[in-house]
Amino acid sequence: MPYKDILSIVKYKREDVIAKKIRKFRELDILKGPYYDINLGAVGENQMYDIYTDVTLSSEDRDLVFQIFKEILGARWIFPIQQEDRFLARFSCNHYSIIGKLFGLLKKKKLIAYKMAASRNRWIKMNPDFFGDPVPSSQTLFDPCTLPDISYPSIKPGIKWNSADITFMQYLQVETDSKSRIRDIEYKKYGHFWRYSQIQSSLRKIESSGIIQSKDYNISPYPRNKCCTFILVLNALQKKPLLTVLHNFGRGCRIYKTYTMAGNTGFLFCWASTEIVPEIIEIFDNIDSITAERIYYLRTHSGKYLHGSSFEASLFNTENQRWEFPYRRVKKEIENLIAENR
Repeated sequence: MPYKDILSIVKYKREDVIAKKIRKFRELDILKGPYYDINLGAVGENQMYDIYTDVTLSSEDRDLVFQIFKEILGARWIFPIQQEDRFLARFSCNHYSIIGKLFGLLKKKKLIAYKMAASRNRWIKMNPDFFGDPVPSSQTLFDPCTLPDISYPSIKPGIKWNSADITFMQYLQVETDSKSRIRDIEYKKYGHFWRYSQIQSSLRKIESSGIIQSKDYNISPYPRNKCCTFILVLNALQKKPLLTVLHNFGRGCRIYKTYTMAGNTGFLFCWASTEIVPEIIEIFDNIDSITAERIYYLRTHSGKYLHGSSFEASLFNTENQRWEFPYRRVKKEIENLIAENR
């Protein structure tokens, strides 16, 4: 939103005041973004799946399993929860069976047990109301509402993407849309030199293609290190009541949330007040149609077991414009890691 539009809402007189407050919010780790939701299924000639895994393991194998997960191309995030014998992880690749086979290998080696769910749905975001209650109510979960379409539109732009386009999509998704910052990171971190005009041309190509679903800022209800961060996993027999609950949970409250569905399972990620901890499960106790399968609290907001990234650019074949996963190579790398560490 342009600063002049913000001025008309908050009644400030000078744009530089808005700029200073935004900088302050970034310093406090309250404001992040913008981030772009990109329809990766529309980028390639084939689909992309998100695979969500709930993994149990021996705490003695924690380092090895974390290292293996990072070796699996397409690891989007690894969520270290308070129990040391568990990870939640999300992967993106062209078919869920690929991750299933790799996890089957880890299970056969007696490294993990796991549950897996796959989806091609979007994550829907809601930023906090800073004047709202810190703890949501169970009374509003089934309130009438207009439900969002969580599926990506089926479109094929007919555009041939090159490696630069794919690289810059990654930045839009999890890092920045600043052309100068993209150029600086690429040069300082990877030794790649891009002209400003190259980045600008590629970003315009991406923006005009129709693959961008949304552009959003993530706003935390409190400084990030003071938040309770958790993922709530919900199950239901029917999808519509589940989507209604996911959509209504925390509306009008001082909570940041983002949610998605994989079949009849819902995933709800939140930043909230620590006041929510004793209340969260009770909110769902008296609802017959929805089951709170588990709540996972983030162990730390930093540290070696926390991982987050964009999609894996190397999985896109620019020659045939398809997403491809090098299963045999990754399987061999995992087997080598296990042999070296056990």
